[in-house]
Amino acid sequence: MTLANQLFVVVVGIFDEKHERIALIKRNNKPYQHFWSLVGGKIKNGETVISAAKREVFEETGTHLTNLRFHGILEEILYSENNTKLDLFHIFIVSGETKDRTFKSSEEGVVKWVPLDTLDDIKIIPSDKLMITKMILNSSNTLQFAKAVLQDTESGVKLLEFKIITEFKNKKLH
Repeated sequence: MTLANQLFVVVVGIFDEKHERIALIKRNNKPYQHFWSLVGGKIKNGETVISAAKREVFEETGTHLTNLRFHGILEEILYSENNTKLDLFHIFIVSGETKDRTFKSSEEGVVKWVPLDTLDDIKIIPSDKLMITKMILNSSNTLQFAKAVLQDTESGVKLLEFKIITEFKNKKLH
């Protein structure tokens, strides 16, 4: 079985100064149309993960980040309802902070602050919620490599599997 797309992507957890809220984008485009997600996008040829993170955050939010930190990589496989592999995402997970109170919208979607204690109450991509709760907020200075399997169905995206495969000691990015 072949994959339709293999994509190298960076996602960024953007936090306020107190780490009580995270900036999420409500996606306009498929495959996650109308779902809230972490800000991010494709890494361009020759671009580093950090420069891609900064570029994607600025393009989608109009803001600049401080205190950038790399948390790990998620290999995410998205299947169709009939179990055809649609996409294989290699997702590099980064976080940072901003003092900005509002964000600009882009063709990708609308970005808003979401209180961390309300993630269960919104329509969020299931693997993004787990990247936030398991890989960013609970990483305690470790790099993590994880795997997620999702299925795109008529009723929405379902999480079939999420697993942290391994962890390593992490250092803050400069």
